[in-house]
Amino acid sequence: MALTRLIINALTGRFAGLLIAAVLLGASSGLSAKAEIIAKTKYKYYPISGKSAQQLYRQMVRRGPHVAGSPAVAATFAKHAYTGELVAGKSSCRIRNLKIRIMFTMSLPRLKSGKSLALQTRRQWKQFAQFVKTHEQKHRSIWMGCAKRADRAMKRIRTSNCNIANSKAEVAFLKERVRCKRLHDRFDSRERARLARQPLIIAANNRQKRALKISKKPIRKQIRKPRRRIKTNWTTAKK
Repeated sequence: MALTRLIINALTGRFAGLLIAAVLLGASSGLSAKAEIIAKTKYKYYPISGKSAQQLYRQMVRRGPHVAGSPAVAATFAKHAYTGELVAGKSSCRIRNLKIRIMFTMSLPRLKSGKSLALQTRRQWKQFAQFVKTHEQKHRSIWMGCAKRADRAMKRIRTSNCNIANSKAEVAFLKERVRCKRLHDRFDSRERARLARQPLIIAANNRQKRALKISKKPIRKQIRKPRRRIKTNWTTAKK
């Protein structure tokens, strides 16, 4: 019985929404029929600081990861490696010994120190940080589900020769890639409303609106008139 290595493209995709984003970077390798999915997660934090919700948000946009060239407050990167064999029989071919390894790297913001923040802002930050982490963990769960579905599709492949099996494997992964992107997009769409309701984001936006409102006033209303000079017997002074 001859063994042939199967080469196939990994799942790929870019998912972004309201400065919370996730990216999947695929690696190419072989696949098989008996599946084993091994996943590891690494958390990578970037430091931020500030004295207000608006300053914290600006720091996240400035120092956070970039997804497809756009800034994001958080992102998840995943690298997949697949190994396995195509088993060629007399008149059939199947996939066996499939192993899928996934390495997730989550880039998240971390507050250097909350000493300069008001108590309410510190509470808002803690709630926001947990929201962002939970969001990225959900992207990880979606990817794991996609990998399992792709694996089941691979297991069902039975063809007359390994060239056809290889082609069908690529098609199976392509279909799952498209489906997985839709899942991520739907998830981000639902999360946008929740993100906008985060107290930290509301506080940052309110501060920004107040600043814009002041800047739109006529200059003569923004600058107070100087007080009149008061003459005395010995000098001239301003109050």
